[in-house]
Amino acid sequence: MLYKTHICTWLYAEPEGEESQYPQVGGTSSTTAFQAVYWRCVVVFFATSLRHNPDAQHVLFTNMPHLPTVDGFDIAAFFDRHGIDHIQVPFTYQPPPGYHPQWRNQFYMLDLIERMAQMVEADDVLFLLDSDCVWVESADRMCKALNQHGLLTYDMAYPKDHVINGLTRMEMKAVFEDIEDDRVAELPDYYGGEFFAALGSDIQQLAEQFNPLWEVQCGRFRAGQKKFNEEAHFFSFLYHRLGYAGGTANPFIRRIWTAFSYHNVSSDDVHLSLWHLPAEKQTGIKRLFHRVTRAEDAFWHLPVGEPLKEYLGRALGIPHRTAGKWLLDVTDSIKRKGRSLMRRG
Repeated sequence: MLYKTHICTWLYAEPEGEESQYPQVGGTSSTTAFQAVYWRCVVVFFATSLRHNPDAQHVLFTNMPHLPTVDGFDIAAFFDRHGIDHIQVPFTYQPPPGYHPQWRNQFYMLDLIERMAQMVEADDVLFLLDSDCVWVESADRMCKALNQHGLLTYDMAYPKDHVINGLTRMEMKAVFEDIEDDRVAELPDYYGGEFFAALGSDIQQLAEQFNPLWEVQCGRFRAGQKKFNEEAHFFSFLYHRLGYAGGTANPFIRRIWTAFSYHNVSSDDVHLSLWHLPAEKQTGIKRLFHRVTRAEDAFWHLPVGEPLKEYLGRALGIPHRTAGKWLLDVTDSIKRKGRSLMRRG
């Protein structure tokens, strides 16, 4: 089958007055310093994909008309050198004031997937990932799985009473039943929103559902009813409604926590295609950014496969944190806490 592979990430830069809370980064989301954290992730995301997926079409979706310079590195020039597309998309699915205090910009994904539905052919393969994901293998295995399933789902396997951004799975079930006006036989799964992968035909089918379901959520908010607080609740419902199999993305991606306070790294992570590393934004990914910006760095010259994967693993603490990374992480943590104390002062 001939198809085009689109590998995409996104960055919504919140303007002053529209800030929300992002506990992993801290600080004010409209500031240049806050947004620079995510721009570094964007560069690393595309650099690692370029090494593993050189023939894919790479796309950044953002609300910003121009790409910035971060730490002296011209991101627009990097995009030009590597043929990465920059597509500006407005944020129309904005939650009303008071909707939910965290992750406000996550609903931007609805606008992006609607845009994707317009730009892909039915047999195309499309990935839309959070920018703090790192490619450690090509997309080939996932493309084969997509040809079987149409859309891949990343099942987080949370217990039924675990609160996930304001809703438990038991509460999700009640909301599902309320919306469908019908009984849901089984407890619904919660699918991580950092990973979206589908064929073009399935994207078009999914996008048709967005606007009616969004209007329902806004109505529930106005009525003071439980609602979908973030995009993963929203997509979990649609995947359930459309009958997609659960956990079909789990062999390829995992949300890996490498923080000192919570650490769930497994030796099996070296067999994944993608590492999602929320705790590495200001440590390993930031340091990788500074390596990637140098054309002479080993990152650009190591053979794809085990040599490059081991290089990335040492930088990101997988399958274990080296002594050198431990020292760098501790130092970075102390510096961030110091800057935080100075801001409060």
